[in-house]
Amino acid sequence: MTRVPHFDRDLLAARSQLGPLTRTSRIFTLSLILLGARGAVAQDATTGPSEELKAECATAYAEAQRNRQAGKQMEALKNAVFCAQEACPQLLVGDCTRWIGEIEASMPTIVLEARDDQGNPLSNVQIAIDHQRSIAWLNGRAWDIDPGEHHFYFEHDGRSVERRFVVVEGKKNQRLVVTFPRTQQPDQAPAPGEPEQAGKSPLIYVPLGLAVLGGAGFAYFGLKGNAAYDELEGDCAPRCSDAELDPVRRDWLLADVSLGVSVVSLGVFGWLLLSSDGSPPPAEVDVSPAGAAVRYRARF
Repeated sequence: MTRVPHFDRDLLAARSQLGPLTRTSRIFTLSLILLGARGAVAQDATTGPSEELKAECATAYAEAQRNRQAGKQMEALKNAVFCAQEACPQLLVGDCTRWIGEIEASMPTIVLEARDDQGNPLSNVQIAIDHQRSIAWLNGRAWDIDPGEHHFYFEHDGRSVERRFVVVEGKKNQRLVVTFPRTQQPDQAPAPGEPEQAGKSPLIYVPLGLAVLGGAGFAYFGLKGNAAYDELEGDCAPRCSDAELDPVRRDWLLADVSLGVSVVSLGVFGWLLLSSDGSPPPAEVDVSPAGAAVRYRARF
């Protein structure tokens, strides 16, 4: 019976404890230099890898599988790079080397962009991903990132924009574009000696009320005078006395005055509504037995 060395049994156990992999792969370019220093554990040329290195290689081998199954592709790549180095036992190097290619193929990338409210690109934007991974400045590069939902924080000129974005596995150069809203300008104080402009005065609605009352008076007195006139036509026309005709004439006169008040008041209301300060001009109302009059004084 062939005897399996002790370190090989340990590595075979690490290799089989997670079962077959279920994740597909993506393209990714990561230099092995990043983890090369970790592989500098001493190794004897005649006896093979040291016990310390064998343990680290076995741990990286198992962790790479766990990371891939959990969707942590970046961590999986680091562990696969470590256990693929020549200093590790050859029993693991083949699998780890193959995993590197698969992870490189399955790693998504994202391109982040920021624009102002006019659509112009911004470059001096600081970014943080998932509240912990910080990118110094936005530079237009495609960034390697694990698949899944991520939180992106953009900061520019004292303003910030936050977005949640789902990164699709295996998709390259996914684009996330954010727009910074326009900065609100503070209210400007009036120049010295320049009076502050007040809002529209509620008194501008007085002419509108007079216009409504004038229209109602015109309708009332006009209908009343016409009804009285029709009644006189049937009773005494054409020999009606002045005493009988005076009520009709008075109603018609009041109807005409009411119409005039309504028209003038409506015009004044329109002018006040369009004026700069909305202050109503002084008004005078004269009422006499001969009729009523409304006078407005204003400068143009």
